[in-house]
Amino acid sequence: MSEDYDEPNVKCIHETEGGLLVKIKGETMWIPKSQVLDDSEVYAKGHQGKLVVAMWYAEERGWV
Repeated sequence: MSEDYDEPNVKCIHETEGGLLVKIKGETMWIPKSQVLDDSEVYAKGHQGKLVVAMWYAEERGWV
C-alpha cells in the first residue's frame, strides 16, 4: 500500500496559517497543512489540481 493518497481536481478556496479550505468532489472541507505532502499540486489559496495527503489521513476520512 502506498504511503500517500492523491485526489485529482481539488481547488483551494481559502487558506489559514494551519489549514486549507478545499473543494473535493463538490464538498468543501478543511485539510490541515501538516497533512499535505510535498508532491501535492494544491498547497495554497487559488491552487487547483492534485491534492496529496498521508494515506492514514485519507483512510480516517473514508476516502480509500
